[in-house]
Amino acid sequence: MDSISAAFIAVLNAADIDEPIKDTYNVLKGALYRKYDRYSYIAGAVKLLESKPDFISRQVMLKEAVRITKAQKDPQLNLLAEALLKKLQTTLKGQAALKKYHLTPEKFDGVDDHTYTFGEPYF
Repeated sequence: MDSISAAFIAVLNAADIDEPIKDTYNVLKGALYRKYDRYSYIAGAVKLLESKPDFISRQVMLKEAVRITKAQKDPQLNLLAEALLKKLQTTLKGQAALKKYHLTPEKFDGVDDHTYTFGEPYF
């Protein structure tokens, strides 16, 4: 799984996150909006995920948007996403969110290989 999708999915599913994590999330989201515009397909996928982060269909939609826009190839977005994931790993709530969706650092390869850790097939 790409680190950008993993970061958004994990942070939005983490319960009551700390302010530094929220700040890092907002920096990642702002960078994404600046690069792709806040009315783009990928920005819409983020907004939908924010409203219902536990819906598998919205998680898959974000992953697809990242793949279509090739956002996973952007070094700045990857660095921001990886920084967010590292901050999540330092808190118990963040670790729980990462564990819930089987998001481990070795699975963040910067590309989406169409294998989903949610048990859902790619179609």
